[in-house]
Amino acid sequence: MLAVDASADPVLELLLETPLVKDRTGTSLQRQLHQRIRRAILDGRLPSGSRLPGSRALATALGISRNSVTAVYELLGAEGYIAPSRQGTRVSLLERPRERPDAARQAAAPALARRLAHVRESCHLPA
Repeated sequence: MLAVDASADPVLELLLETPLVKDRTGTSLQRQLHQRIRRAILDGRLPSGSRLPGSRALATALGISRNSVTAVYELLGAEGYIAPSRQGTRVSLLERPRERPDAARQAAAPALARRLAHVRESCHLPA
């Protein structure tokens, strides 16, 4: 297994702040990772253009399968939060809201993510 030095990569260090919790009754590791990365992007802790760690390095650091990391990256890409490329996966440029001063410090969710949230709310599905 590869050794990963989180202190050398501030993005990796941010994603490793708290461990993922493996619990049969709780949220899956994949969902926890998705929520963690999404929240860091929306909070501005992962600014636009930030390069995310490779799937192998992140999976090794978190102690989870690479498939889980890849699935999370694919979902975040489909939602418009990240842009995968051959040169590495980077955080997408998100628009900031202009009309609501209370939300001025948070980035606006991409259109697909907003539609998904609306569908979840209307169908009473968990977030």
